Amino acid sequence: MLAVLTEWSSLIIRWLHVVAAIAWIGSSFYFIHLDLSLKPRSGLPQGVQGDAWQVHGGGFYHMVKYLIAPSRMPDELTWFKWEAYTTWLSGFALLVIVYYVGAELYLIDKSMLDLTAQSTLDGTVQEAVSRRLQSLRDPVGVQAQGLKGFHLLERGDPSRVIYSFTLYEHSGGANLVRIQTDNLDQPLDINAGARLDLGSTAKLRTLITYLEVVAALYE
Repeated sequence: MLAVLTEWSSLIIRWLHVVAAIAWIGSSFYFIHLDLSLKPRSGLPQGVQGDAWQVHGGGFYHMVKYLIAPSRMPDELTWFKWEAYTTWLSGFALLVIVYYVGAELYLIDKSMLDLTAQSTLDGTVQEAVSRRLQSLRDPVGVQAQGLKGFHLLERGDPSRVIYSFTLYEHSGGANLVRIQTDNLDQPLDINAGARLDLGSTAKLRTLITYLEVVAALYE
């Protein structure tokens, strides 16, 4: 019985959602067309941007747009809001019926197929490195790490210095990412597309240091 009610509810709310969305989009396009067809004319009431004459179904309509509410409002006012409300509410109800009530049908059962993502990152070590990099934003932390001195962080605001750390481990014929973190504290990977903007001498010194490290690893 519950399955039958769920299917009928899903069908009814799905079509309600579609019809309400069509009405919402249709009314939006209509008012865009109406705004573009308005013409300013002499003799219009104060506060009126323009008016337009339209014909539909054999009847004539005189549309007038006020930029601000007139001094006297009519007793009945049609407010174009229910199309949007109905679309949102029916969509949320459909989401509940499909993915909450019918979760066994549309969502994956981990006991049948476990799609847990695997990662090579060492969570414990990465968290420790992230905390250490974050501490370098504080002058006290910089002083404690011995980084405040000549040719180091002698002056300036240390919180404006961005540190990035990436550690690979060569294992099983592949380079596995073990740590990749920074102190930017933003949803952005500053390691992607990073490059060194150095002078010629600094580039040469960096290259020599890199080659020395590679040579020492293979000796």
